[in-house]
Amino acid sequence: MELSMDDVKGHELVKEILALAVKYKKNVLMRGPVGSGMTMLARRMTTLMPEMTEEEIEETTRIYEAAFCKELPHELITNRPFRAPHHTISTVGLTGSSGTGWKSGRPGEITLAHNGVLFIDEIAEHPRRNLEALFHALAEREVRFSNGDSFPSKPLVIAATYHCPCGWLGHPNMRCTCGLDSIRLYAKRHSAMFNKIFQLQVDVDPQELA
Repeated sequence: MELSMDDVKGHELVKEILALAVKYKKNVLMRGPVGSGMTMLARRMTTLMPEMTEEEIEETTRIYEAAFCKELPHELITNRPFRAPHHTISTVGLTGSSGTGWKSGRPGEITLAHNGVLFIDEIAEHPRRNLEALFHALAEREVRFSNGDSFPSKPLVIAATYHCPCGWLGHPNMRCTCGLDSIRLYAKRHSAMFNKIFQLQVDVDPQELA
């Protein structure tokens, strides 16, 4: 079954912001409690994007061939990529590794999401070095290595985070178990880097639908 934003009930303001993010190519950070639908919304982001051009298809296919991915082997990749690395991913897994060109270098998740969407769930749990690597890759529009090798990195980045460590703050039916100090510290975690990476930030509330 093909995903679509039309399937999402409620979240009208959030959907408008996500549509604007696609139109103006702006990265988005969503904040909300567990069960608010942030992952569901992120997984539908590629359906808001235009069809890939021939140049994008060729470039994306070449990236996946370089990564030795077995997704659609020996076929053109015509759908925009959607990548969702776990917060335990290493910096190398995120950025890739250098070599002597496309054949020996290994693209990371940032490049595998090129021309598509990179979704980073629980982004507050990612180490700062990963966020710094992501920021530099997005700013330079490529992942650069010390030997001069590089991979393209122009994904649309969508991220999600909770309001508190336990994840329940802001939920209408569940009780947050975090203390005020831990909530404040959690809100400040990576906040400066978030402001550098994400041009759009929005709260996502759980929807109570009849």
